[in-house]
Amino acid sequence: MLMCVVLLGLVNAYSGNLDETADAIQFAMFGGDDTPTPTPETRVFNYKAGPNAVPNSIMSDATLGTESDDESDDFLDSMVDSLLGTPSPVISYSFSELSYMAVATAPLQKNNFYTPIEDQIPRVMPCQAVKCHQTTVVVLDSSGSIGSVDYYKEISFIENMLKLTAVKAKRNNLKMCVGLISYSTGVHVELDPCCENSLCKSMNLFDTHALQYRGGMTNTAGALKVARQMLQAAASYKKVAMLITDGHSNDGGSPIPIAKEMRDKDKDGIKIIAVGVTNNVNDAELKGISGKKKVTNIASFDEFRGLSNKLLKANNVASLTELNRLFCCDVFQ
Repeated sequence: MLMCVVLLGLVNAYSGNLDETADAIQFAMFGGDDTPTPTPETRVFNYKAGPNAVPNSIMSDATLGTESDDESDDFLDSMVDSLLGTPSPVISYSFSELSYMAVATAPLQKNNFYTPIEDQIPRVMPCQAVKCHQTTVVVLDSSGSIGSVDYYKEISFIENMLKLTAVKAKRNNLKMCVGLISYSTGVHVELDPCCENSLCKSMNLFDTHALQYRGGMTNTAGALKVARQMLQAAASYKKVAMLITDGHSNDGGSPIPIAKEMRDKDKDGIKIIAVGVTNNVNDAELKGISGKKKVTNIASFDEFRGLSNKLLKANNVASLTELNRLFCCDVFQ
């Protein structure tokens, strides 16, 4: 099944660590650790999904593990809004909670469709007939400072993360939509979430080595403008953007204004995670993108393998070998 989510990743050796980065990605993507189905006593009604929806759970520290104070505050705000009948669209539903929701009633983007004014920014057409439990968009920095070797370490990590997503989605009977963007001076749509079976099609891109390193400047603002269109395109309960970059934006203007609009509860309600890599990232810019008080980061591109292993452990998968076995058996049989 398919789900749409956008992920933003930046890593910085002095302002974060591997454990915190793994926790942030786990919470944004899956809504907590791999926990059992919530009990009736720990649920609140999901008014947004309609009268036939089954209640979603109230997430506790035991359920979510090590969620940040910001994430906890976001959830408490959305829970209060739900009880008042005016739920916030920025909700980090877990996969267990999403499994209660009928994909046919996934909420539409009713207005505020975004169209970039710049001619060089790719356009993504709305596809409201495509409905997902979750839409994820991954935004990959392929600028000149990264180099081809480290770029393919990024690619390998995203492949493992999306395989894990596919396995968990299948087990929870979820439809996932996925978009992939690479950027440097220009912005390139590698995979549009509006296509059918976008999660499976992403695997074809990895298998055929179709995601090319290009080099150039760092146009993060332009990449987020395409990510915003992708996340608005399909109907979904949860929207996630993940950015992975190694440095400062130096083309296309500041990415912070477009990121603020994406996170705005009255506009898009997109959850953004910004993960920085190396010591060269701009902390203030990454905080402005994610809206968080601290930067989510790792020290080097070599740590992506360790980050994969931590996410596997959090989701009860023993190793990458076990992940590949589960992916083949669970998803394609």
